[in-house]
Amino acid sequence: MTHSHSSAEPPDAVPGNQTETIEAVRRFAHDVVSPLMSVLALSEVLILESRKDDRLNEDLRRIHAAAEEALTLVRALSVEIKSGGSK
Repeated sequence: MTHSHSSAEPPDAVPGNQTETIEAVRRFAHDVVSPLMSVLALSEVLILESRKDDRLNEDLRRIHAAAEEALTLVRALSVEIKSGGSK
C-alpha cells in the first residue's frame, strides 16, 4: 500500500500556503485596527461626557478597556508576524 498526499494534511504542508496565511493575517490585523481605534476614540469622548457616578460611565469604561485589550492583542500578533515573516 502506497502513501499518497491526502487532504488530511495541514494546509501549511503545501509550499506557498504559509506566505498566503501570513498575508491574510496581516490584512485581518489591518482591517481590525481601524474599527478598534474608532471604538477607543468614541468611548473616550462618551466617558468624558458622562457623569462619573453614572452606570453608563462604568459600562463605557469596560468597553474602552476591552477595545484596548483587543488592540494590544492585534499589535502583538502583528509583531509576531513581522518577526516570523522575516526568517
